[in-house]
Amino acid sequence: MLAGASGTELAIGEWLPALRRAPVVLLGEVHDNLQHHRLRGELIRLWAPPPGEVAGSPRPAIVFEFFDRSQGEALAEATRGPAAARAPLDALLDVAGFDRRNWGWPAHQPLFEAAREAEADWIAAGVPRPRPAAGGGSRASTEALAPIIAAADWPPTAEAELETALVDGHCGMLPASALPAVAAFQRTRDASLAEPALAGPGRRNLILAGNGHVGRGHGVPRYLGAGTGQAISVGFLERKADGSAPSPEAMADFDWVVVTDGVADRPDPCSRFSPPAPKQTPAR
Repeated sequence: MLAGASGTELAIGEWLPALRRAPVVLLGEVHDNLQHHRLRGELIRLWAPPPGEVAGSPRPAIVFEFFDRSQGEALAEATRGPAAARAPLDALLDVAGFDRRNWGWPAHQPLFEAAREAEADWIAAGVPRPRPAAGGGSRASTEALAPIIAAADWPPTAEAELETALVDGHCGMLPASALPAVAAFQRTRDASLAEPALAGPGRRNLILAGNGHVGRGHGVPRYLGAGTGQAISVGFLERKADGSAPSPEAMADFDWVVVTDGVADRPDPCSRFSPPAPKQTPAR
């Protein structure tokens, strides 16, 4: 199921203990690939501690890009108790302000069901796209991430990789004048996903986000400080149309990879893009 960055399959006796002891595990995805959500749900069940194991140790946390930071306090309160006592999944998603339409619900249902059953707190770490009418509270929330961004290991190669990924993700239609702002927003999102792990170094943290956020080149691991070497980044990649494996360059961005078939009859993600440049990147 799991392979190293070189594509060599890892034995379960090798990866399962590492999954359970790593302070930070990052699980990527291609957003519209249902296999990825199902498989990530299976990994959550393997990662999560048994109910009796939480007592006496820091409670682990699952960090979600799907839920806005503004819902963090309410979501933490709703998931602080034993998993068996939690509200039904639909009620938890309502507390989290989950945008079912834009995330293609029920695509993520197997993932969220597994998270609901895990003895772990839920942390909302999504950053909404800036809106002119947004209030000061939203700005204050993201301004708190500035020190994390400033302290990140961010060489010129990371900036170049991020900019290339954003241009490619916008199908080459992102104007050069817009690139700095889009890149800064992406860095804010990654810092937000890293923040819970930095704030809770004594607990196990599992971060759920797209592949573009969890890779080592320009993603969340860049913001984990001293803990980056102990983190495990798992990319969920797709075989090419001819059935061959993803490129070595794509696999090398992660510690482990899971390779699945692609989505049949997926619409061309670039078909939605026409000048002026889009406000959202394709699901990756």
